[in-house]
Amino acid sequence: MNRKFCILNLITLSLCVIFTFLQFTTFVDLSFFAFWLSLIFTGFLIFFGFYKLQIKKDSSIHKILRKMYEYIPFVFLAVFVLRRAGTFGTSFAYDLISVILWIAVSVVSFVTVQVYLSEKRFFKKNPEFKEAKNKEVSTAKKIVIEVFDWIDAFVQAVFTIILLNIFIFQLYEIPSESMVSEFLVGDRVLVFKTLSGPKFPMTQVGLPEMKNYERGDVVVFKNPHYPANRQRELQSFTSQLVFMLTLTGVNLNVDENGNPIADPLVKRICGVEGEQLVMLDGILYHRTSNNPEFTPVTQDEKWAEWNLNELPADLKAKIHDIPISQNVYNSLLKAEQNRREFDVASFAKECGELVEKYKSLYKKWNGAYSLSNLSMFDDPESLFLPEELTIYNMFQNNEAFAEKILNSPAGFMWFSGFMTNWLESVSNEVLNGSSLYGGDMYTDSLFRINLMTKQLFAKLLLENTQLLIEKTPKMLWGTNENRINYLNEAQLLYIYINYNDSRNMMVFPQNSESGEPQYIPENSYFLMGDNRFNSLDMRHSYDRNLEKLMESDNFSVNYMSNLKPQLVAKKSVLGSPSLRFWPINRFGFANTKK
Repeated sequence: MNRKFCILNLITLSLCVIFTFLQFTTFVDLSFFAFWLSLIFTGFLIFFGFYKLQIKKDSSIHKILRKMYEYIPFVFLAVFVLRRAGTFGTSFAYDLISVILWIAVSVVSFVTVQVYLSEKRFFKKNPEFKEAKNKEVSTAKKIVIEVFDWIDAFVQAVFTIILLNIFIFQLYEIPSESMVSEFLVGDRVLVFKTLSGPKFPMTQVGLPEMKNYERGDVVVFKNPHYPANRQRELQSFTSQLVFMLTLTGVNLNVDENGNPIADPLVKRICGVEGEQLVMLDGILYHRTSNNPEFTPVTQDEKWAEWNLNELPADLKAKIHDIPISQNVYNSLLKAEQNRREFDVASFAKECGELVEKYKSLYKKWNGAYSLSNLSMFDDPESLFLPEELTIYNMFQNNEAFAEKILNSPAGFMWFSGFMTNWLESVSNEVLNGSSLYGGDMYTDSLFRINLMTKQLFAKLLLENTQLLIEKTPKMLWGTNENRINYLNEAQLLYIYINYNDSRNMMVFPQNSESGEPQYIPENSYFLMGDNRFNSLDMRHSYDRNLEKLMESDNFSVNYMSNLKPQLVAKKSVLGSPSLRFWPINRFGFANTKK
């Protein structure tokens, strides 16, 4: 036999043996089966490649051997993943040695197949073997052979594509409208991965990171909302394999409720190393240790899409969901203007007047004795549950609120606390407008919305209380002009708070407990979608919680929020969507900074 072939064959088999015994583990979990799978496969390789071919000189098995050699990289990749699928992790050194062995055996087996085991070269380089003459086979057997050839080609193609997806590029279909107008639903993009330092599955071994990302770069990255552990990586790898093997028919990449997992994500880098961010009224601000004042990030205006109604008609026709109408957007702008112009000092004086007005009405309804023992009500804030004190619930149920407060022994104390408790934690500088409440524009904005809501709701309660005292029929309340005006104004407040988590963001990273600014650390980014009203991104959690508009106010108005900003580590970036190749009429290079 050809001497070089024998040497290559022995090298390949030796590498397979070493790789196999490296997979041995005493842990009784999924990783336990990696060694036995590798041992069985390697045993067959030795039987056919060494015993049958080199010892017994049986040339009839060369096709079987060639096919097994072709599968060495794929079988050992599966073994590699299976070994890391157990409860316990593996060390970097162990992973590195395993990767080196996998690469070595893959290269040697590939060379062996291409140079020595192809149909023509095998007999040419080994003249002592005679090529068997083709025998007549039945039609049924031909069909079976043809089917197996197709299956073989398909399986090899799937594994080859997986390797390409891991290290070179991946085709990705845009699933949502979070990146309108850069990407639309159904856009197919090519994501180039090599420069982003791709890693072998479930390890930190791979190519080095060769690309530094900047603000404005669009990237594909692992969704940090899901745990970054071996189980999650195993699920991702397995689901990708099954997805391809079933011709996209089975998707295992789902959560515990069976819903498809939004992973990976496509977003734009909006915050970079060394910055602290805050967003208000759709404007992103940043500051650094060298520039301690927040200033607008002017580049963000180039790609942030706030009002899709203003897009060209041909592009707008391709968008499935316009998240906010022109009228609602105009109302939002009006609410923001009202907040900016709100006079805190004037309202502080008005609070006492409103309390006195309500006190007079309360006495009319309940009698003077009702205010004689107010000290007995030491917990008036418990009159309403926190979830009742949202803008929507308060104004939607304003009639019931008025009746409950008026008829409750603690009603006046609640109203008084609702209107004045906030003053206890507000400095004169905040009152006169020379300082921001909480020290930043975002906290100050919610503080103002809290006061604006109190002012409007107090006026509505006074109007309702007057109608109750006058015994005005409920059917006539809807025609009361003052109530109509108050409820219309409340609609602006509701619109504002409803879009707050998309339009605004607290200071991030948040300051230390001592108030010192904290900045985005090295090798980390903050990302958002371009379509800001329709993007669940790094501003948000997947859970909504009831939050106070003003933390120090015992009678604060509350709102449901999912704001919980987080960073994305550079190592989580999988690549850049470099080319939009489908549909043809949207063909072009992606990831532009406009």
